[in-house]
Amino acid sequence: MKITKNLYSVLFLFVLSLGAMLPLFHQGFFPIHDNGQVQRVYEMAKALSDGMFPVRWSQDLGFGYGYPFFNFYSPLIYYISSILYLGGLSAIVSVKVVVGLGILMSGLGMYLLVKKIFNNYAGLVAGLLYVYAPYHALDIYVRGDMAESFAYALIPFIFYFLIELYKTHKWRFVVFSALSYSALILTHNLTALMVTPIILIAAVLLIFQSFSKQDHKTAFYLILVILTSILIAAFYWLPSLAEMNLTNVKSDTLGGSDYHTQFVCISQLWDSPWGFGGSIPGCIDGLSFRVGKLHLVLGLLSFVIFMYLLFKRIKLKKYIFLMSSLFIGLVFSLYMTLSWSEWLWNLLPFMKFFQFPWRFLILASFFSSVIGGSCIFMLEKILNKYFKLLKVDYLFIGAVLILGGILYPKLFNPQTYYNVTDQNYINESYLIWQSSLVSYEYLPQIISIPKSRKEALSYHPVSAESQILLKIYKQTTTSMQATIESSNTQLINIHIAPFPNWKVYIDGKNIPYTSTSKGMLISVPSGLHMLDASYTQTPIEIWSDILSICGIIILFAGIIFISL
Repeated sequence: MKITKNLYSVLFLFVLSLGAMLPLFHQGFFPIHDNGQVQRVYEMAKALSDGMFPVRWSQDLGFGYGYPFFNFYSPLIYYISSILYLGGLSAIVSVKVVVGLGILMSGLGMYLLVKKIFNNYAGLVAGLLYVYAPYHALDIYVRGDMAESFAYALIPFIFYFLIELYKTHKWRFVVFSALSYSALILTHNLTALMVTPIILIAAVLLIFQSFSKQDHKTAFYLILVILTSILIAAFYWLPSLAEMNLTNVKSDTLGGSDYHTQFVCISQLWDSPWGFGGSIPGCIDGLSFRVGKLHLVLGLLSFVIFMYLLFKRIKLKKYIFLMSSLFIGLVFSLYMTLSWSEWLWNLLPFMKFFQFPWRFLILASFFSSVIGGSCIFMLEKILNKYFKLLKVDYLFIGAVLILGGILYPKLFNPQTYYNVTDQNYINESYLIWQSSLVSYEYLPQIISIPKSRKEALSYHPVSAESQILLKIYKQTTTSMQATIESSNTQLINIHIAPFPNWKVYIDGKNIPYTSTSKGMLISVPSGLHMLDASYTQTPIEIWSDILSICGIIILFAGIIFISL
């Protein structure tokens, strides 16, 4: 009976979540700020087809120079969508499938978490609040930050699996916890950086409680979760940090991405016009930063009821610390969006990489959704004590009707639709010019940015100072091979971004190259020669791969040797 009820609740939640997904079923695609999703799926699939794993390099982006995009921009959603693309779906549909999966996962994860903490009705309300949080709609249909929206879906799963691990002491939840946390790191590094302190606090508290109960096994498991999560994701985060200085990524923290100019006005958290523009200094932006009126009202109501229950000394002892932490978490996340918190942003140098203080609306959506669910739970306690004829079912149904029919679904709509196919995004001109022009922060600073489409498309893989006979007979993500015939010794430019990964060979002999604004400059003697430029992993990348393999081995060793 219990399984049937849980399954019914999940199906009910999925049906009610469809309102957030309907635009994904529309033909074509819709305009978004980060209009590079389809291209990245294509580039990832191309690299996988060329035998690169883990994928680090994009061949066509960066004005055709290529760059290690997937070394720095969280790659997990592009692995998933590129596998769908290689399996026969279009790149556009692959993106939509991953986005739709994230929407369903966000509701399911929040439902499981809050149901575990409170009860079934609280879980359903929290799941719907989380799915329909305005920032969730902003991420998908305005900003188009697909990585952040998928990371949003992973957050509740991490806490749910940690709680299950603490309560059941099962190795399966070590595996699930480690995989969900490492997936968060691989999906969106900034969200992971934001959520990690909360995960660590929760893990430390559970570890101390385990030790206090003499449960050393569970304490060890919890420590292992953190360590294996970091190890599994090491192939991404370690090179990203170690090789960041090779790129121009710091430019992402300047100009319109400087956090000093991106704080939210407090009135915008309650209500701000829904738009499809950008974020600018001041209180009138082109997009909305509302938390959600229902989220805030339920949050305030929950706080009032919580204080009332404490005053009346109604049984709530085991929830006091939890509810206090949730209220503090919500207030803190909202505080971090306001200029009042600028002193804290200035105090911590790494905060500049968040770029936009309003990113903390991710946490505000999380905390307000959990608190909204708790409101149903605490109302039930009051009704059971004083009004036994009333059922919480009616409150739940009323909340669902308000949420599903009036307030939020209308936000989950794009500005318009484009009748486009993959080719509109992955043709040579679009890849090398339009897409590259929007984002080229991972190129080396030395590279000269083309001034026009014609200039960008005029580059050849190889150019020389005088006439040569050139035949490119193979060019992939990982290599470029050619024959060169020249009557005299001359300098030749290979138009590939000069990163340490690239090695150049003439007739099988490794030769040095000079980094220039046009790529890698080499000296080639007269005569007929075989040129080979090959991508190889750097030592830090190789070691990071080994660490990731070690993390996976630990988890699977546990599956083999420890009873699930």
